[in-house]
Amino acid sequence: MIKRVFIVLITIIFVGQANKSFSQNPLIGAWDVYCVVDNSGENSISFCDFCAFKLSDDQKSISFNILKLKVTEEKLNFTRDESTKSIDYSYNEKESTIEFTYLNQEYSFIVLTIMDVSEGRYILQNKDSSLVYLEKAKE
Repeated sequence: MIKRVFIVLITIIFVGQANKSFSQNPLIGAWDVYCVVDNSGENSISFCDFCAFKLSDDQKSISFNILKLKVTEEKLNFTRDESTKSIDYSYNEKESTIEFTYLNQEYSFIVLTIMDVSEGRYILQNKDSSLVYLEKAKE
C-alpha cells in the first residue's frame, strides 16, 4: 500500500514538472530570425514588416539581413547591424502567442512548433499570415 502511494506521488510530481516546462515561454533564449518570403504573387513578394532588406543597386533583387533576437522573461532584444533595440512583450501560454510593438507596428504571433523541438526551431505566424522562422543561435 505504501509503495503504491509513493509511486502515485512520484508520478504526480513528474507529470506536474513536465506540464510546467511545456507551459513556460519556449522562446526564452537567443535566436537567429529568418524572414519567410511569399512570392506566390505574379509580380510581387511579401514578408513580415520587421524583416530588414536591402534593394540591389539595379533594383532587381533584394537581400535580407539576419536579425538576432534574445528573449528574456521580460524583454525582446532585437540586434541588427550592431544596433540593439529592447522592447517589452507579452506571452500567452494558453494560446501560445507572443505580442509586442516594434517600430510602431503591433505584432501578434502564434508560436508554431516544428516537430523536433529539441532542435530549437519555431515558426511565428502573424495575424496577416506572414511568417518568421526562428532557429536557436549558435553559441
